Parts: sequence; C-alpha cells; structure tokens
Amino acid sequence: CITAVTLFTLLAIPLQLGAQEQQRSPTFHGKNGRIVWKGFVFADFTTSAIYSAKHDGTDVQQLTFPDNGVGDDLPKWSPDGSRIVFERGFPTGLPGEVIEGIKWNGIGGPHEIGDCSGNCIANLGPDYSPSGDEIAFDKVLGSDPDHITNENIWVMKADGTIPRRLTRGKIDRAADVEPAWSPDGKLIAFTRQTLTAQALFLIHPDGTGLHRLTKCAINAGGADCSPNGKLIIFESYRDCCNGHVSQVYTIRTDGSGKTKQLTSIGRNIEPGWSPNGKKIVFAHQPGTGSQQWADIYEMNADGTHIVPIITTDLWESEPEWGTHP
Repeated sequence: CITAVTLFTLLAIPLQLGAQEQQRSPTFHGKNGRIVWKGFVFADFTTSAIYSAKHDGTDVQQLTFPDNGVGDDLPKWSPDGSRIVFERGFPTGLPGEVIEGIKWNGIGGPHEIGDCSGNCIANLGPDYSPSGDEIAFDKVLGSDPDHITNENIWVMKADGTIPRRLTRGKIDRAADVEPAWSPDGKLIAFTRQTLTAQALFLIHPDGTGLHRLTKCAINAGGADCSPNGKLIIFESYRDCCNGHVSQVYTIRTDGSGKTKQLTSIGRNIEPGWSPNGKKIVFAHQPGTGSQQWADIYEMNADGTHIVPIITTDLWESEPEWGTHP
C-alpha cells in the first residue's frame, strides 16, 4: 500500500497519486457558499494553483499564481469564509512543503503559516478548527526526504504559533496524515497509513482518546465530518492495493452500523460536505476532455443526483465547500 515517504515524494502526479490525494476538512454549519479546489495550470502536471467559484460553477477565479513547478494543494476554508489555508510544495530544496494562507479572494497573495525549520521536512494538510482559532496539520520530520523519522498529527494556533504534537508514531510503523476536525471541536479524525493498509482514527485535540474508526480492509482515508457531527464521509483507497476503484463512503462517527457506499460509477475521490449538510462535493474521473482527467462534481447527501460543477480539459480535484457567498 502507501508509505509516508511515497505520499510525500509523489504528491504532484495525480494519476499515480489518486489513491493518496489528501481530502477535505470538515465544513461548518451555514449557507452553502463558494467552493475552492486545486487545479493544474498546465497539462504536464508540474504546477497547480488554488481556484474558487460559486457553488453553481460560475464566477471561476484563480486565487494563487505559483511559480512553474510549484504545487498548491488541499485548500481549506476558515469557518467564517474569510480565509483559505493550503499547502505549497516545491520541486527542490527544504522544506519540501509549507502551509500558506490567503484571503478568500486571493488579494494580497499568500503568506506562510507555522514553522518548518530544523529537522522539519514538510508541513502538510492544514485544517481549521470550528472556532477558527487553531489549525490541525501533519508534520514530516527527518534529516532529508530519504531519511524521514516520523509523520504525525500536530495542532497550532491559526497564526502558526504554539505547535503541539498529538500522535507519536514512527515512520517504520505508520504515518498519520489528513487531519479533519469534528464540528464541535472535540475530535480530530485522521488517516493512519501502514505499509499494507490504512484506516481512519479519532483523537481528542489534547492527544487523548486515540481509537480506530474503520477496519483496515477498507483502506479508508480523507475523512470529513458532517456539519451535524453524526457522519464521516471518506474515500476507500482500494485502487492503491488490489485493483479496485476508489469510491465514496460514509460511516457513523461513533463507529456503529455499517459503512455506506455512495458512488459506484467511475473513480470518485476527495469528498466533502456542504455547509448545510445536504450536499457532497467530490472529484470524479473520468472527466471531460481527451484525457478524461478529474472534474468537480456534487451529489445529494444520500448519493443521488450526481452532477458536474467544474469541468475543463485539465485536472481539478481536492474540492472544499465553504460559507463565503
């Protein structure tokens, strides 16, 4: 299956990384506003930027303008819809990835949030807490990308100060990635990856109460908590391990009952809830264009009425639904 080293070093190749692309953070109670996503600027997949649009797909705006070879990924809304955080990856040098923040409209450009110096290889996968006061993320530590010692879940203040470590795994055992807050702020869901499988885990923001939510056999990843806190949506990374195609599922936050599969046609990844909890946004492949690369779709919360929102000849993925009108 996927190792943390593989996850870190191959982020920019979507056809190879579809099973590994990190997913949506929890959205918040409110009206359905704009959607942000990661889109490749060129067909060679060397450069990706953050885009936004109204939830009907109109008023598309490019928010970041990275240099060639730089990848902007995993945009996440602040609870009030005023800001977006994302990770920025560089083709060479250290750190390999940092967390950046921008205004909802991109005006003023991005600025780095948090510290990645010393033995920090990368800060990845930022996600605002429901209060907007903190950001959960995963930090990669080691001497260089070929000698990573651990990848764990951390939390810092929204301005990047006072980082604290929540999980304490070693890279030879597991990597903890893709943190996502519950809407009440009492839990953080994340993906724990081993050499053979991965599963969703839950932990309290103070580092207590760690427990597994999904069975390893389903290879779950990319959790997003529903606005009412009752369900977690995720994708099964089955195409990383046994030739099956990734699909979208839900499970109850308390772990009771069975998982429910919502999609079945094509390859469906990176799901997230709308702020009102009635819709789900996700990336679907095959999409439009000669290469049929991924596009942004939406569906009802029960998996019905699947329709496209953003379709181009390039690759769009990692959608996040916010509250900004």
